[in-house]
Order: sequence, then structure tokens, then C-alpha cells
Amino acid sequence: MDIETPLRLPEAFETGIPSVDAEHRDLVATLNGCLRAHDGENISNFENRLGRFIAELRLHFVNEEMLMKDAGYPGLEKHARHHQAWIEELRGLLDRLRERGAADQKDVVAFFQRLIADVSKADIKFVEYLWSHDKFDDFKDR
Repeated sequence: MDIETPLRLPEAFETGIPSVDAEHRDLVATLNGCLRAHDGENISNFENRLGRFIAELRLHFVNEEMLMKDAGYPGLEKHARHHQAWIEELRGLLDRLRERGAADQKDVVAFFQRLIADVSKADIKFVEYLWSHDKFDDFKDR
């Protein structure tokens, strides 16, 4: 697998909340950095690079959950459990890559696909809640 074009989130997955969308773009940029570190066979320094992604993702989840709390989002507890499960899943994947001793583009794409799934399902539900409860305007500048 050789990826020549950078990964990017489709515009349809933008939430309209500037801080959330910026963090999503930053997460994708971190994954693109992993892809640029591909030496034709493996990703150099993959443990630090993918570990950084997980750390950035945790911070993003904290920020996102604070927004949900501020909005009185009834799905916050479920969403937070979903976040925790994803972090554990990614840590498990990173542990397996460490055992293997290498990571390649396919592994980075797996992280990206998981990000796409999260944004397209869980985050969009939160935005739908904001719109349906006339709260979106309170968050469009955050």
C-alpha cells in the first residue's frame, strides 16, 4: 500500500463547531505525519508518532466532553464511555504494533478509519442534538 495523497476528513463530517473541527483536522495532520514518515516499508519512530496521536485524541475527547456537558447533552455518559473504549482499542493496537516491531501505512489508515467512524456517528449525533434543541448558536463560536 502506498498512499500518495494526504488523508483528510470529508467536508460533510465537519460539525460547524470551530474548536472541534480544528481538533479533528489536527488529528488527521498527525496521522499524515505518520504517513510522511513511511520509508517504503515501515513508519519510522511509529511508537512516538502513534502515541502522540492517542495523546492528542485524549485531549480532544476531554474538550469535546466539556462542550457536551455545557450543552446538557443527555448522551454525554454514553459518549464518554465510547471515547474511553476507543482509547483502549487504540492502545491495544499500538501494543500489537510494538510486539510486531513495525507499523506501516495500513496501520495508520486503520487509525484514520476509526476517526472517521467516530466523527460520522457519535459527533454528528451531538450536533444534531444542538440543532434540535436550538443550542447550536451557543457553540458555533467555540
